[in-house]
Amino acid sequence: MNRYLFGLLLGCLFSLIVFFSNVIFPQNIPDNDQQLLIGYLTIALIFILSGYFTSGKESKIRQAASGGAVIAYMSIGITMLSFVLIDNLFLDTVSQQSEKIMMFKNQIEFSSIRDFINNGLLRGIIIGVPIATFFGAFLGTLGGLIKLFLTRDHDFTPVLLRRINKK
Repeated sequence: MNRYLFGLLLGCLFSLIVFFSNVIFPQNIPDNDQQLLIGYLTIALIFILSGYFTSGKESKIRQAASGGAVIAYMSIGITMLSFVLIDNLFLDTVSQQSEKIMMFKNQIEFSSIRDFINNGLLRGIIIGVPIATFFGAFLGTLGGLIKLFLTRDHDFTPVLLRRINKK
């Protein structure tokens, strides 16, 4: 599958998850550390698999790295843009989240919750998307290395024993 199409579809899937978790079924409880860990590990696994599958038949590491980076950039970028749309279109619902209320009350820089939320989103786009792209490239490279290792014939016989056996 084309890596751009996969990144687009993944971004749309993440956006639907954001929409359902923030608007349709909002929760007023803080994020659970175990849920966050499972979510991050799932995303990492997706980026590793994207590198594995985009590395091509020759298992090229450069293709794996660029595949992971492109898929991370597109999927996280689309997800961040969906946060911008959802948080602004459904501000009444989003602003009732207990974590956002607590963080807004503990700051002095912004007078409205909309400005506070948009500032956080802007920081997330400026900092988060490039970092996600870097990790996508790294994890894609890891996926390409896994494919390279699994698809090549490996001789684990020590070099000295191979030399002795050749004689």
